[in-house]
Amino acid sequence: LAFLAGGTTKALNLAANGDISFYEDTGTTAKLTWSASDEDLNFADNVKATFGASDDLQIYHDGSNSYVTDVGTGNLILQGADIQILASNNDVFFKAFQNNRTELYYDNAEKLRTTSTGINVTGTANADALSISEGKLVGNSGNLQLESTSTGLIYNAANGYHTFRRNGTNAFQVNGSTGDISFYEDTGTTPKLFWD
Repeated sequence: LAFLAGGTTKALNLAANGDISFYEDTGTTAKLTWSASDEDLNFADNVKATFGASDDLQIYHDGSNSYVTDVGTGNLILQGADIQILASNNDVFFKAFQNNRTELYYDNAEKLRTTSTGINVTGTANADALSISEGKLVGNSGNLQLESTSTGLIYNAANGYHTFRRNGTNAFQVNGSTGDISFYEDTGTTPKLFWD
């Protein structure tokens, strides 16, 4: 059963199986189809589901990519008690929990988590700069190393010693247990001045 617009242009078609097709203005191509058996509403490529008085929210597929687009005023808000963003294979990109933590993933492995006091990072954090206000740096199992990728002062704390290096060579070393200090010559191999 077909419904015509203007007497000759197909606007809607109702099939015997209950499928309903809606046509574009020329009446030649169905752009929106209700499948009764599959119980789904299919939008053709570039056909938008729009919401709002000015079509502010648009959901569509352009044949290559899928879009959820806010073109109006205000913000695009995803709201839920717990939110997850997953890949097509169900690998996790992002998780957020109400009144709790958020988590960022790489290749389905958690790399960053917010906590009530800050963040926890699994792996190496690379930054162009680090600013600490009235805080502290804590090494893992007593091993803390600060260094430049080229030249400059390097500080390394390991095995009970605090070693300061310049351009990769030892400058002086503090024994963390005794407080003894060794000052090295320019090659950084032999201490020449020792404070007991």
